Amino acid sequence: MCERLPKQYGQTDFDQGSFSTGGVWDSHFVYRIPDKMKSEDATRLLCGGWTVWNTLIGYDLKPTDHVGIVGIGGLGHFAIPFANKMGCEVTAFSATESKKANSLALGAHHFVHTNLPVGERLKVARQINKLLVCTNAHIRLELFTRILVGKATIFPAADSQ
Repeated sequence: MCERLPKQYGQTDFDQGSFSTGGVWDSHFVYRIPDKMKSEDATRLLCGGWTVWNTLIGYDLKPTDHVGIVGIGGLGHFAIPFANKMGCEVTAFSATESKKANSLALGAHHFVHTNLPVGERLKVARQINKLLVCTNAHIRLELFTRILVGKATIFPAADSQ
């Protein structure tokens, strides 16, 4: 049972447990954090990591998919290794060339710099059938239309909207 705090803290957040020292939760929604894992690493996985994981499985990713990930940073840092470990071919897209080494280290098979002059086209090793947008920055969608297979799926990571 949650402890009560002094009145100066108000009563509005007791039901959410945000000002409590304990709480009772349904075991389906509680995960044990390994003793060796730092709390700050666990919070990232339970927030951004879960957001990306839920999106990838929600759009039925398969090992045969060629997944493009737009936006390398934040959610993109989770999307690359997750899609790679799911067996997908992964192409990372970023307007920042300096993110290439990090993208490849995270598990991207290819990196494509998207900051092209108007009229130039993106080039990929194989057309993409799933495009995950992990940025809230404006992307030039017309750059991507020619590198997608027919009936490709373009979907946002849930927090990028």
